[in-house]
Amino acid sequence: MAEIALRTQLFDAFLGSQEGIHSIILPDLYSSGGSQNLYIDKYGRARSILGHEKLNASAITTNTGGSAVSVVGLFAYRSLAGGSDTRRLRAVVDDGTNEYEVWGSSNNGATWAFIKDLGSGSVGQLPDYAQMGDDAFLTDGVSVPQYDNGTTLANAGGTQSPTISSSAGSAGVLQGTYRWKLLSLKDGVRQLGSVASTSLALNSEQGSLTWTADSDSDVTGYELYRTTGTGLIYFFVVYIDGRTTNSYTDNAPELAILENRLMAEHGDPPPTGARLVETHQQRMWFGGTDAKPRQVWYSDIGDPDSVYDENRIDLTDGESIGDELKALAGAFGSSLVCFHERSVWLVSGTGQVIGDIADWSITRTNARVGTVSSRAWQRVPAGAVYADQKGAFQTTGSTTLAYFTPFGDIRIFDGDNDLIISYPVIETLRDLNFSQRSKVISFSDPVRNEIGWIFPTESSATPNKSVVWNHAFGVWYVRTPQQFSSVLSTDFTAEGEVLLAGESSASVGGYLYKMWSGPTFDGTNIAVQWMTKTLYGVDDQGRPDMSTTKRWRWADLLTQNSSGVTFNVAWLNGNVPNAASALGSKNVSPAGQTLLSSNKSVVNSSDGSSIEAASESATIRIKLKDASVDYLHDEGMRLRISATSNQGQWAIEGLMMSWQPMPGLQRRMDA
Repeated sequence: MAEIALRTQLFDAFLGSQEGIHSIILPDLYSSGGSQNLYIDKYGRARSILGHEKLNASAITTNTGGSAVSVVGLFAYRSLAGGSDTRRLRAVVDDGTNEYEVWGSSNNGATWAFIKDLGSGSVGQLPDYAQMGDDAFLTDGVSVPQYDNGTTLANAGGTQSPTISSSAGSAGVLQGTYRWKLLSLKDGVRQLGSVASTSLALNSEQGSLTWTADSDSDVTGYELYRTTGTGLIYFFVVYIDGRTTNSYTDNAPELAILENRLMAEHGDPPPTGARLVETHQQRMWFGGTDAKPRQVWYSDIGDPDSVYDENRIDLTDGESIGDELKALAGAFGSSLVCFHERSVWLVSGTGQVIGDIADWSITRTNARVGTVSSRAWQRVPAGAVYADQKGAFQTTGSTTLAYFTPFGDIRIFDGDNDLIISYPVIETLRDLNFSQRSKVISFSDPVRNEIGWIFPTESSATPNKSVVWNHAFGVWYVRTPQQFSSVLSTDFTAEGEVLLAGESSASVGGYLYKMWSGPTFDGTNIAVQWMTKTLYGVDDQGRPDMSTTKRWRWADLLTQNSSGVTFNVAWLNGNVPNAASALGSKNVSPAGQTLLSSNKSVVNSSDGSSIEAASESATIRIKLKDASVDYLHDEGMRLRISATSNQGQWAIEGLMMSWQPMPGLQRRMDA
């Protein structure tokens, strides 16, 4: 009797998950699901991720009461002023009850010092942070925005010039509604402008102005600014000499001041309760308060904490009532991107005043949906690769923004339209806890060409699982557990790009971690697993052979691993769920090499046994027999490969499957 022909199939690339495409269509180099805690290296190999280690040996606890905390915000401050490189870390911690504090570190997170308590009203809030020059700002949606100079935090804003009181004077040329601001000068240097006077309606009258002299003895005089009768822009009117001068009568015609200097030192502090902060066009932008959830305020150029209250833009139309601003992304081309939860807006222009109007242009884009939080978006370089809904690779032609949406998917925004890119992890994203969507965080890892999102799943109130997009290869991976509530991509003085993460559970404590460092998740073994799609083998034409029952004989596995790694290789019937029980499995260790000395003699350990060093690459053959010594018989099969314990980093370099098609056993039904 003739022996049944043996067939083989080689797999030499191991790309990411593709949960949204059936195994028949799915390319062989993908997994249809079940893989976790992997990444793809530059050679296209599926490699186990590294873990994370604590940066601070002692957990941060609240300065008042010593309560345990979670780390809800993690930010970096850096200044090159005076030729010195000043680097600081900022951690915002929350005990979930009555303490919401900011802590700082000047030694890369090893130790932390208390900076400021923002009060119980901020508990549960999400912080935002931005830096322009040496000035950084932190917002939390409740407090006065905080000014960070690298050492301390203080309420943003400063001492303003004296406020003007106005009243109608004798007959004059002013006709309309006016406001005035005063600006003190010290040795010719302009100080912060005053609070605006109350609006005054004049009808062919003069404005009678008074103020209390500036208490600063170094002040030498004042500049007076005024709006037109129908506008909000402040134009220079006159210089007033002498600190003690405290009155003036204004009768300057509007046409006489329209060509004068515009006020650029308004002096008003940022809006209390601002939720967002972002830099754009040499200005600091503050976004969204409880009272005005769809408005943004822009600062004076080069003066980030001087924010005239009327310098605000309302991003509202008939369809956005009930929506709210969730994130700001500056310097997207020449535009500021404003993400509502259900729409995306652009603010373009420079703020130049033409006549009595700033040249800002506001556009609601064609994007169908916005994002869930200020921390759920990342900038994506041009040339990023993604898979569309049919599994075909596409490439971006310009810089885009990738963001997590309230629809439970991830999209890229090109400046006008949004496009879903998360089809490969569609099943994993269905686990999103929608009620906690605002806690989704994202990170960028330029070293590995990855962008990831960590999100709360099922009943979890904090982020606990991540999906990661490798935009160089266009593939996705799932990683778990990822118990972080904040992530920061930064660099250290003596080290390149690093990822830092903040602990999400107060029961664990206020710890900061360095990601992709060490072999464990803070002492817990990493559950790394690679799982094939359903493999059907191929026929003589190289097409998937789904109709023929096969005897699956063996799998040859080419691995790269450190010393002592033991693999568990399990085999399952085709078309079974990812977590299905295996029909059989084996633990195998790649053959090592006996360590020899320079004279070729065996090097022994202290107990007299030889020392084995793992080969960089090793081939393992696994015969697919169960405990009864029966081979797997099915039209298809799946492999599940993992390490039995955390024994070092490893990678899968190649896989060859061997099977025999069984004649007369075909998966079909006669009609």
